[in-house]
Amino acid sequence: MTKPISKLTPRQLRFVDAYLAVPNAAAAAARAGYSRDTAPQQGSRLLSNVNIQNAIAKRHAALAAKQSIRIEDTLRENARIAFRDLRRLFQEDGTMLPVPAWPDDIAAAVASIETRELYEGEGENRKLVGFTHKVKFEDKGAALERFFRYQRLYVDAPPADGDTTHIVQNNFRVDLLDADERQQLRDLLRRALPKPQDSDS
Repeated sequence: MTKPISKLTPRQLRFVDAYLAVPNAAAAAARAGYSRDTAPQQGSRLLSNVNIQNAIAKRHAALAAKQSIRIEDTLRENARIAFRDLRRLFQEDGTMLPVPAWPDDIAAAVASIETRELYEGEGENRKLVGFTHKVKFEDKGAALERFFRYQRLYVDAPPADGDTTHIVQNNFRVDLLDADERQQLRDLLRRALPKPQDSDS
């Protein structure tokens, strides 16, 4: 008979804790006290245990609730990086908006800001005349790749042709995107997906 979650052995519970800390089955099995020689096999076996799967899922949910982090929050923040429109950072005259006026979605995509003071004159006549701002954004390509992997548009495969990343399907959840973001995704996929080859027949 399968043990209920509350009856997991102490070592199985240690595996759950270890897997939550380092989501690698073999490493978690070794940390839980299983033999390092058989840790890969033990880790795979433990992860196939439905009660252990449920225990890991419940702990994940509890941690996420404690930290007030939801999948939707993570996807939204990643979308702000992946689909940012830098035009919204500037005013009609081409000058940058003051930082307090930045749209929330643009501000969320910023990695760092460097501010430099500009002066004119020398000595007693030296006066502050303005500032320059250097804005560095989070990696847009990396954010798109995370979306692709989340939606299983990418799959890692053994290198057969020198490239370990292959696009396998086009099932991106467009319901998460607004109209402009959907168009950006269509343009991206049009560039990324291989063009059909003409038949020789």
